[in-house]
Amino acid sequence: MEDTQQNSPDDWNITFCVFGTACSNTQLLTALDDRYVFECVKNETEVNKILAETKDGLLKRQLKIYIVDSFDEETFYNLRENDNIYIISSELVLLCAEKKIDIPVPRKNRPLYSQQLESAVICFVGSARRETHAKFSDIVHYLGGSVRKDYSEQVTHVISFANLGEKYLTAFNMERSEILTEDWLVECWKERNNRSLNMLDADFIRKYRAKPLHNLCLFFYGTSDDTEQHHLHTLTLDNGGYTTTEISDATHVIFCNGMDVNTFLTSYPSYKRKHRQHIVTVQWFWECLCLMGKADESIYAIKLPDMNELVASDSPRTTLSTSLNDSNYLHTTSVKRKRRKESDSNNETTLSPNSKRFNNSNENEDGLDEDIQTKVVNVKKDNKYLIAMEIRETERNYVTMLGNIIRIFKTEMENDDRRNGPILTKVESTQIFGNIEEIYHLHLAIGEQMDKAMNEESCIGSVFLNNTIELLRVYQPYTKFYDKTIQAIHFLEKNNSRFYAYLKICEHKSELGKQHLVDLMIRPIQRLPSVLLLLERLLKYTSDAHPDYQQLIETIDKLRDVTKKLNEERGKTERHLSLFSIVNSIENCPPELLAAHRDYLQKFNLTELSQELTGKRTHLTLFLFSDCIEITKLRVNTWKTSFVKSYKHVALIQLSDVHSLFDIPSSNDDYEQFGMLCSIDGQARQLIFRVADNTNMSMSRSHFTESVTSLSTISSLNQTNKSEVLQHLAKAIAEERCLLDKTSLLESVASENRPLQPLSSVDYMPDSDTLSTHSTISATTSSGLNSVGSVLRSGLCRAKSRLSRTFSFSPISSKNRLKKMLTSNSSLLHLGEKENENFNSTKRLSVPSRQDSFTSECNFPRSPSRLMHSIQEH
Repeated sequence: MEDTQQNSPDDWNITFCVFGTACSNTQLLTALDDRYVFECVKNETEVNKILAETKDGLLKRQLKIYIVDSFDEETFYNLRENDNIYIISSELVLLCAEKKIDIPVPRKNRPLYSQQLESAVICFVGSARRETHAKFSDIVHYLGGSVRKDYSEQVTHVISFANLGEKYLTAFNMERSEILTEDWLVECWKERNNRSLNMLDADFIRKYRAKPLHNLCLFFYGTSDDTEQHHLHTLTLDNGGYTTTEISDATHVIFCNGMDVNTFLTSYPSYKRKHRQHIVTVQWFWECLCLMGKADESIYAIKLPDMNELVASDSPRTTLSTSLNDSNYLHTTSVKRKRRKESDSNNETTLSPNSKRFNNSNENEDGLDEDIQTKVVNVKKDNKYLIAMEIRETERNYVTMLGNIIRIFKTEMENDDRRNGPILTKVESTQIFGNIEEIYHLHLAIGEQMDKAMNEESCIGSVFLNNTIELLRVYQPYTKFYDKTIQAIHFLEKNNSRFYAYLKICEHKSELGKQHLVDLMIRPIQRLPSVLLLLERLLKYTSDAHPDYQQLIETIDKLRDVTKKLNEERGKTERHLSLFSIVNSIENCPPELLAAHRDYLQKFNLTELSQELTGKRTHLTLFLFSDCIEITKLRVNTWKTSFVKSYKHVALIQLSDVHSLFDIPSSNDDYEQFGMLCSIDGQARQLIFRVADNTNMSMSRSHFTESVTSLSTISSLNQTNKSEVLQHLAKAIAEERCLLDKTSLLESVASENRPLQPLSSVDYMPDSDTLSTHSTISATTSSGLNSVGSVLRSGLCRAKSRLSRTFSFSPISSKNRLKKMLTSNSSLLHLGEKENENFNSTKRLSVPSRQDSFTSECNFPRSPSRLMHSIQEH
């Protein structure tokens, strides 16, 4: 049947034949019925007849286009085996009907499923089997794209089976085409029926870009230890490659840590390089990670004796490219050498060696002008002159180093013209380099002023004296956030492989002294103190009568003030950052703990004995601030769940609410106990702690987090004794209350007759000793009871549960206990009452709970010293 849109006798007569399951596709039949005349062919006999007539129809300008539902069914494969066949999919017909456009005519023997890759020109690179290559070529053709054998400017996308070969390097260096993995074509074929998907969209393509080491097999030789080997293995996997322990399986043999060829051949005497196997230095590996693509191996190649010629003979293409590259290289090298010799010969007649270095024809061998040289000849080069020259030389070196940091690191990492974008974002670059450019320009001006001062024979210290205000202004933000800068560098080293690789490349540059970026960024921190030391040496060799003496003293004083202010500002910033870290590590932390006026002072690990806060033998962490104390419960093994914080809030005590501190002696050094009388939320509390042994405590995740690492510069995790804790607490309280004598806050309990046993000894009493202990207490007089005080009461409260089981006491409500205590045994709280009744065991056990112990401020003992003295008498 003929197409209804014939325009001239020369047009082809097009017939649409619907095959197989497509005959039952009602949407397809409706779309064809609107604009075309078609026929459905279901009978196999009719199929064979139509296929036989296809070739004859082409001679009569009669074209038959076959429509199938799927390119995966048997009908499609049977049709494809025939020559001179034109096949399209029902999906293409429906898409054209939806867009109201004509159905495209496919190319002969090239089935067309859709036109989603119509504008794509694809080239395959990397070694792959012929069957694999043909499979992916068919996918491109089915989706309307075209395939090129060689790379050219018309290629829009490169499919890399492995980052190997000259075609890959050409495509990568030209930066005209997207280099993708074969997974992109696989995903495109899966989504072939998704009409809303743009397969050429940048967001869709981005996740299928080939990684730098895509399908490369690397063998690392000469790694220092297993840690380095594991690190290189991880980086290789993250960047699309894989490692091997068999050198014969590797596509690249990489020499690490400067290993030489002789050592390698000694380790592998029977080694024979296989075809297209590259031997390179580890710099090639870092360059690949930095470029986000495979670097040219010829730049980093290591030549083995009597092997390059053998390998080149295996591949004619390699022989041709190598010979061309070698000839170009030799020609370029010879031209460069010739030009260099001519330039050197011309310069030798006019310039001295130093003048060539500084590029200044007016300077002599000492780097000074000729008119100055005549004056310096008659002057003895004493220590003062040498120190001044040292200051100038160190200033020149410092400016050069700052310029290299800006040029090699900052500018290059921010370069937007790099393939795959800049290495660092603007925010990351600012976080690392800060205002280093301001420091550079200031010292550039200082260097010029120093040259002028030396030419005029004026005091070199005046240069720094005139710039003290600017020095403080530019160095203040840098020193303030220096620690954050170092943390940002270490963080990006772990999370940005391009940044890490670029640092590795720069470590081998001589203009940077082969130093790491962290070592270079500390230079501004060290500069002012070093200048101060040099000026002090200069002052030492300057006589009192010299006119520069007073100016040097003034300069040194000003620089000392600048360095002092910088140190104070940095310390203040560190304390604020420490406060942020502490607040973020405490669950349910009071928001008022974070305040600008508050400084973090110390941290102590303690064990509570008084049962006033959490319970018996609870490990607590006490954070001491300039105006308050934050008591937290230390969580154990929180590294198993990263979202759980290391500490849990228990209490916040203002230093103004701490009334007294008590040193409780003990015969055993393992039980260093002290007490604290304070108010918490308006309620009086008598807290007793024991200094915990940090070495035996269960380590929590906080000991390994960055927050506590940053605090380690202020407080150590080493074991702290009781006296240090009391001294720190007393000092902070005295400063908060503006007291001159901090010893007035400390009260010591001295033992008269016998040493005081640890207050926590009741925890170790077996049940069999409970009755004897109870009877002993019952025989105590009322005076003895009154002297025991609240400390013994809290200890008996902990033993209440075991005593209740022994004597079958029924529990009493808190309200009844409080009432009974106030009426029958009020002497427990009022320590000064008369001794008028004997101790009753049942009443003594009716001790209020810690919630009811102190209900108001009036319950607070009037004389804390008498309370602690009663412990001694007991």
